[in-house]
Amino acid sequence: MVNERTTTAKADAPSGIRNTRLLLVAGGLGVAVVILYLAQISHIREENQQGKVELLVFTHDIKAGATISESDVERVQVERSQIGRMGDLVLARDFPQFSGQPAAEEIKQKQYVQYRHFNASAKDRPATKLSEGMVAFPLEVDPRFVPGDVLRVYDRVLVMAVIMGEDRRARTYQVFKGGVRVIAVGGKGEQVRELRSGTERVGQVASSYRTITIEVPAKELPELVNLMTHIIGSVRLAMPYADAPKAQDDASINPQLMKLAGNAEYRSIGG
Repeated sequence: MVNERTTTAKADAPSGIRNTRLLLVAGGLGVAVVILYLAQISHIREENQQGKVELLVFTHDIKAGATISESDVERVQVERSQIGRMGDLVLARDFPQFSGQPAAEEIKQKQYVQYRHFNASAKDRPATKLSEGMVAFPLEVDPRFVPGDVLRVYDRVLVMAVIMGEDRRARTYQVFKGGVRVIAVGGKGEQVRELRSGTERVGQVASSYRTITIEVPAKELPELVNLMTHIIGSVRLAMPYADAPKAQDDASINPQLMKLAGNAEYRSIGG
């Protein structure tokens, strides 16, 4: 009888060990599945965040002149594709350089934080930097063919373009008689920051951009708009030597193109 019990106990021992091993294996597989699941969720979140930009909105109304600080804003995620339609927005990562400045205008709750909220005073408005008789004119450029971060606000550029002439032959022309003054790069002009020691002006630096804004004579604006419809593709930019004589600057339309600039290219207008 004793031998039977001993034999039964010996037979049950391997079975118990096998069950324990199976439980350990099952537990290990369960942990592995959880780890893989969490890794996949993290990967999906990272992919989703790559298409988004972190912006800021005001948490309450702010009166003009009141100091703006980090406690007045909160972070929000916005689809990158929507940014172009939402104005000149301040990215969350750039906000520290503006914190502590006075509000340039009355701000409403839930408004997105924009550069215009930090203009220190009327004398620092970008439009006051325009020369007399000149207007700001945006030019679309191909980001593959720009000078990169070599170009800064208030630099001068030569604007080249392939243009269809009256004889229906395409040629490369210099659009303006000389260099033209740049007042914004990628939609951003000079940034003004109020510091305790005084006002600091920071020229915009960008390595990739699709537009620049130049200063052109107001009296030639209609002709310039007409001329833009004759341009094939995007304009090209060239930068003259920084200390080149200002006499070489002339934002008047190239006289060779004035006759062409008298009319718009209808097919360009109609698409």
